[in-house]
Amino acid sequence: MELRDAGGWKRPPRGGERTGGSAGRGAAAMGVKLEVLRMTLYLSFPVAMFWISNQAEYFEKYVIQRKREIYPPEDPLQHQQMEAFKEQIRNQQEERRLLQAPRE
Repeated sequence: MELRDAGGWKRPPRGGERTGGSAGRGAAAMGVKLEVLRMTLYLSFPVAMFWISNQAEYFEKYVIQRKREIYPPEDPLQHQQMEAFKEQIRNQQEERRLLQAPRE
């Protein structure tokens, strides 16, 4: 359906008028496709980041190794030295208490 003015000339459609062809549908369809693309990108980015960060290899590589760097596992020798030091401090405290205790 062509739009013609009173003189018979073709004229472009005005604001609210629709042309009978596919021109009106093409513009609306492109807008929908664009919105679908945008929504896909908006949703896929956080989902992809969540998926990547929860991979076992990634977790092991970055999180567990970093934790081991900050809090290294106990060394048995260091544990024995710490226990010996605690025992030495306990003995010194006990000696002081015995010296300060009133004698009967």
